[in-house]
Amino acid sequence: MSWRPKNSIFKDERGSVTILAGLLMIAMTVIIGLSVDYNRATSLSARVQAALDAAALAATKALIETSASDSEVAALAQKYYDEAMDGRGDTSGRLGPLAIDINRDEGFVALNVVGNVKTTIGQVAKIDAFDVNLSSRADFSIKDIELGVMLDVSGSMSGSKLDDLKTATNDLVDLLMADKPTSQRVRIGLAPYSTSINAGEYAAKAKGNSGNNSGPGNNNGNGNGNAGEKCVSERNGNGAFTDEPPANGRSFGGKPTMCPVNTVLALTDDKDALSASLNGYVADGMTAGHLGIAWAWYLVSPKWDNFWPSASKPEQPNNAKLVKAIIIMTDGMFNQEYEIDNGTSAQQAQELCTNIKNEGVLVFTVGFQAPEEVMPLMQACASKPEYAFDAASGDALRTSFAEISRQLNELRISQ
Repeated sequence: MSWRPKNSIFKDERGSVTILAGLLMIAMTVIIGLSVDYNRATSLSARVQAALDAAALAATKALIETSASDSEVAALAQKYYDEAMDGRGDTSGRLGPLAIDINRDEGFVALNVVGNVKTTIGQVAKIDAFDVNLSSRADFSIKDIELGVMLDVSGSMSGSKLDDLKTATNDLVDLLMADKPTSQRVRIGLAPYSTSINAGEYAAKAKGNSGNNSGPGNNNGNGNGNAGEKCVSERNGNGAFTDEPPANGRSFGGKPTMCPVNTVLALTDDKDALSASLNGYVADGMTAGHLGIAWAWYLVSPKWDNFWPSASKPEQPNNAKLVKAIIIMTDGMFNQEYEIDNGTSAQQAQELCTNIKNEGVLVFTVGFQAPEEVMPLMQACASKPEYAFDAASGDALRTSFAEISRQLNELRISQ
């Protein structure tokens, strides 16, 4: 017979331990269950976000680059979203319909999806669901563009190469000036070059005189008067590699005896004027590439705002929505210079490129069926490695110009 004091401190607590262990097990089960439910919600959210981003980018690209209607853009967004989700949305949760906001004026497509992921064990803790509310907005970087395009019309560009150049540059104009109801302002200027620059009506002002012939001339200056009246060479000394306007000893020389047929075209948003100028190009002469680079810069330089006509005045650089850029295009070695003290055409080109980039102007370069010796200069002049293109064919030239257009108007995910 056992004996235990009536009020013994040695109580049997096995029942209490069992209850506590049970409560702990329930709590752990709820925590593990919530973790599983949370991971399900996180996994679904990741899939939905990726689908939204893909759909927003595709829809915004169509909005800007095609003539698609709002309903067609919305249908494209829905298609991309559905394909990215691949029917997996409802396996983990309940998602509402895709909400689509299309804004043509500001150039974006915004998408939104709301829903929830029902919990399993989490309902024990009265947590019935995790909410899902995800958005994506793809913005077309709507920025005003001022683009100076330097185009090689030297003799080596004759025949099909010149036709390819006209086609590729007209494509570039069409892409950048695509008909679309946005507030974007795009202006493009052209600087065709060969043995020299044909400054046309601007020659006298550039040379700081009244247009008198400053050298012997052949009748190659756009079929109107002596070449010496229109063609310009580089500056010597003061201002040689800068974008200072032609005044106070910074005037341009008139040493060349031959000009390209086509004249410089100041910044314009007139597609017809650009196309007419391009389609009239004639190839002839040597390759004074540094002159083409310089005049492409002058087309967009705000320091030249009093040189060009009022409609072609470059904007000041204090506009955060403004992109200034030039394209340097050649098919061969730079082989014509006039001011020997300035260095060779290639050396002058390098100096100009450095100063252009230092002024915040983007530089794109395109070598078109150019010899290997040309490409190091093209690569050095470009603002970024990806801004230098080596086009081995007419199709490659068109692709290069289309890529430049895309980079100037770059899509981005904003949220």
